[in-house]
Amino acid sequence: FDMVPKAAVASLMKPENKDMLAGVLTYHVVSGKVSAADLMQQIKDNLLAPKLLGDFIGLNPIWIFVAILMGFEIAGLLGTLVAVPIAGTIKGTFDAIKNGKTGNFVSVVTVAQDPSSDYDSN
Repeated sequence: FDMVPKAAVASLMKPENKDMLAGVLTYHVVSGKVSAADLMQQIKDNLLAPKLLGDFIGLNPIWIFVAILMGFEIAGLLGTLVAVPIAGTIKGTFDAIKNGKTGNFVSVVTVAQDPSSDYDSN
């Protein structure tokens, strides 16, 4: 009610304006009818999923939300699908630059060379 003029709040609080106050609250505030399934869905979608995805990718859940919103604004549904992987790639690139990893992005797997081969004899 901070943004509502004081006179309007005072008027709504009068007993004769009880129905008007109920209408304002019903229109602007979530109704008291929330099922357990709705509550669990909200917790899963807004708390658990971003946390798990953030741990997997290494992004803060807030940045995941920002990436999804930006992806939707830029490219619609396709943007929402590719936003998080792109954000993760950008973060990985900045982390590599920040940590000073330059140049050698070659796999650490080595293949043994046959010593009898004349490949290096030239």
